[in-house]
Amino acid sequence: MKKTTVIYLALVFAILAITSCQLLKDVATTVTNIQRLKYKINNVSNFTMGGMDISNKKSASDFSITDGIKLATALTSGHLPATFTINVDAMNPNNGTNSTLQTAATISSLPWDLYIDNKLIVSGNISKEISVPGTGQSVNIPLQINVDLIQLYKNEGLEKIKNVALALGGKNKSTANIKIVTQPSVRTAIGVIQYPNKITIVDKNWSE
Repeated sequence: MKKTTVIYLALVFAILAITSCQLLKDVATTVTNIQRLKYKINNVSNFTMGGMDISNKKSASDFSITDGIKLATALTSGHLPATFTINVDAMNPNNGTNSTLQTAATISSLPWDLYIDNKLIVSGNISKEISVPGTGQSVNIPLQINVDLIQLYKNEGLEKIKNVALALGGKNKSTANIKIVTQPSVRTAIGVIQYPNKITIVDKNWSE
């Protein structure tokens, strides 16, 4: 083999090695950056139960006689549909400070499981990609929930159903008893990357 050919091949291998190392470095940096995205449950909104808006109700005594008849009828029929929105905040801390590169992120998939009082209620996913810019500001991700409360709590009675509904959608609504378990996928310059592990999103602290 000619000396020039050997030199040429050596240069080619050197370039490939450098390129591969840079690619691996880019992949590692990208994975690190997307895993720094933070999530938190902000609130629950637009809660209706059997078509009733309960946002102005504080306790079971706030249900009128008409409301009670509707709920009793639903209990008899075996169906009590509830719809509400869980608003999840996503924040991208890759804003160019604290030794980070300013990097925008696009959440391409967010398969989630909703738990209330540690009970699996329903599962779903986002219907479209969510862009989270690297500005340090949060972006809202609305999760639309549709459940049948009778089917979920058929062995626990109407009072349990009222209490759950009031806790989530009533006047003093709280998200303290709910959590979202998910394993997001994020679109990057090198393709879609899925989180290596599931994360749990709650309302008190930012989950990573």
